[in-house]
Amino acid sequence: MADLMIQKLRYNEYFGLQETFDNLFKESEKGRYFTDIYKLIISEENILLAFRNLKSNTGSKTRGTNGHTIKHLNKMNADKLIKIIRKRLENYTPHSVKRLFYSEAKRKNETTWNTYN
Repeated sequence: MADLMIQKLRYNEYFGLQETFDNLFKESEKGRYFTDIYKLIISEENILLAFRNLKSNTGSKTRGTNGHTIKHLNKMNADKLIKIIRKRLENYTPHSVKRLFYSEAKRKNETTWNTYN
């Protein structure tokens, strides 16, 4: 767990966002609400950082509801990936997700798959 946190800190520093994230955290502790962070979200550095973090996640190797893994995105050059991500964020609509629920009352003897749209 500590290794993962160190790795993410290195990624944040590599993309030059650690100071920004630290400032956002400090301001949020003071009770500040943020309504103007869209520019940060769609920044080249943030998109590349998010991709780097997702790529290193073991779940990225699992096919999503659209049948894709991270591999098809990894083949693109960075400029194309950033352009696609920004375009998708303009009119973001969430995709369906699979969730696995365990019934605590039944001591995890049953599992239920639900798909939300």
